[in-house]
Amino acid sequence: MGIELAEGRNVRSEDEILVNEEFVRAIGWTDGAIGKQVHGERRMFGTIVGIMKDFSFSGAYAPMQPVVFNADDTYQAQYTVRLKEPFDDNLRALNREMKEMFPRNDIVFRSLRKELDERYGSVRRFRDSVIIASLSIFLIALMGLFGYINEEIRRRSKEIAIRKVNGAESKDILILLSSNIFWTALISVSLGAMVAYFIGQKWLEQFVDKINHTVFMYIGVILVLNMVIHLGVMFKSWNIANENPADSIKDE
Repeated sequence: MGIELAEGRNVRSEDEILVNEEFVRAIGWTDGAIGKQVHGERRMFGTIVGIMKDFSFSGAYAPMQPVVFNADDTYQAQYTVRLKEPFDDNLRALNREMKEMFPRNDIVFRSLRKELDERYGSVRRFRDSVIIASLSIFLIALMGLFGYINEEIRRRSKEIAIRKVNGAESKDILILLSSNIFWTALISVSLGAMVAYFIGQKWLEQFVDKINHTVFMYIGVILVLNMVIHLGVMFKSWNIANENPADSIKDE
């Protein structure tokens, strides 16, 4: 089932059990749990031989709970089967075989992945909406940026031509046009990333099982966005930076 062991090994007999990390924290053991026995009200559950990493089993919104797994070969009325790829084809084949083998019983295997997708469909739709909105806003911002650059180049064309006549090189013109935009974009994107970080933290608080939400992710976004903006400015400014200054002065 993909459950990972943080310590110890899997069970080998009915008197051995696995517990999760939350179980150890709830008991308050600080000297290790391997080898200790767990007793219930009427019987002993077994000896701990392994500690499982915490995993969500009651839903992404439910708080983590202590878990105990023990070996049991009796019928439990529900079976979990891990299928190989292709999953959908193998699932249909499995249900077809069950129907042929047990025609009078309603034995149906369902896809856990599809059930999880249905349960958290609203979260997925919210994620998709945020991605689409972010891309749309980014494209609109780029259109506005290119429009601003064109207007700035048109307004400062004579200044640029005079600078080139006085010995300025293409790289100097590119730095001149991009410096103000770069610092403005850096400040704006950084403020936006800070707001997005705090909103993301608040949104993730409703989930128990969640990603590692670090500041470095947002620093990476800041660097990538500023690089795209800087490259866009360079692309739009390249022609004017390499243009013959006499042409610009003549147009003026």
